[in-house]
Amino acid sequence: MSWNGAESLATAAAISVWFWELDSPAPMSELSSILSEEELARARRYRREIDRLRFLASRGGMRRILGDFLGVPPQDLRFDFGPFGKPYLAWPSDTSVRFNLAHSGSLAILAISEMGEVGVDVEWSRKAVNSSGLANRFFSPQEAAVLSHLPCEEQLNLFLRFWTCKEAVLKAIGVGLTLGLEKVVIPWLVEEPSGVLPPVYETGLWESFPKKVDLFLGAARGSFAKENGASLRQEWWIWEWRPSPEYFAAIACSHPWHHTQIRRWHPEGRG
Repeated sequence: MSWNGAESLATAAAISVWFWELDSPAPMSELSSILSEEELARARRYRREIDRLRFLASRGGMRRILGDFLGVPPQDLRFDFGPFGKPYLAWPSDTSVRFNLAHSGSLAILAISEMGEVGVDVEWSRKAVNSSGLANRFFSPQEAAVLSHLPCEEQLNLFLRFWTCKEAVLKAIGVGLTLGLEKVVIPWLVEEPSGVLPPVYETGLWESFPKKVDLFLGAARGSFAKENGASLRQEWWIWEWRPSPEYFAAIACSHPWHHTQIRRWHPEGRG
């Protein structure tokens, strides 16, 4: 199945999202054939076979989807990287398309935007996580305190929501965790820590109400931007969702949007 980018984003101010299973039967030889030598070298560095296969499935899927979206052969796509490793299209270069890839457990998500920079993060809720310890290390004191007062299951759910929202913003900026998760404050999670969980949206065109967040950098803003060449916008917009009950995900963009088109991609070629 192929998609036309203009058709995909025909709805004004929309973001397109694909997700797929990394452990499903997939033509690995075909996926490997469209990867670059650098990508294949990265795959060979994984010690565990499952990690190597998941990397091939995530990068191969990204190329297949982007190639269909842009109407070009996936093996012809070329990527360059920002100062902290965020990939962007080097060819074709005459496009406003921005994209971001995330994976956790056996699930991968690709977000595509033509409105501005985009970031996505996904976390699997079944993995062992020391949510309290990580919150004390990476979150603001207020956020860590909010988490500490919740029962274990609620604490993990809220921690994953904090983490996906924060990392999605940092990935949209292109700095990863270098800037610091505590610099991205998620006010609605502090104000309603026991609020309703994000809905499970598997596929379809969904009306979206992204929420605005601010970066709190203080005097560090100018020096960080100067030293690292990163564009540090003050305002970002976040939309939370769950591709399945076991996963939490968040999308961040430099501009608000009205709809999110969610599709399931099938590596084995079923659509």
